[in-house]
Amino acid sequence: MDKNFFTSQKGVVAVLMTILMLSTLLIVGTTIVVVLVNQIKMSSQADQSVMAIFAADAGAENCLYQVRYGSGACAISGAALTNGATYDASYALINGNTLSDIKSTGHYSQTNRKIELTWPYSP
Repeated sequence: MDKNFFTSQKGVVAVLMTILMLSTLLIVGTTIVVVLVNQIKMSSQADQSVMAIFAADAGAENCLYQVRYGSGACAISGAALTNGATYDASYALINGNTLSDIKSTGHYSQTNRKIELTWPYSP
């Protein structure tokens, strides 16, 4: 390469334009990677959330069945499902014994989701 290339005005402009274009491409590429990584994380969290809410629903249904057709009481802790999720569920009378209340929490990985069922109490 000619030594005069970097000292001439055309050479300096060419080098600066090249650095500017490469910097722009680097910034755009980095931004795309950051956005894609965040999307992948959110997708994984959505899957875990779905598993946890289904576990909470299973716990609420199990507890409701026990209250209506079983002993009339419910206190479940750490019940495991086949997909690896677990749930805790409990039943109580609230508001001066006028309302029935079931609270169920589903757990999957590090995600927890809760469901609460409330209805008028009828013995």
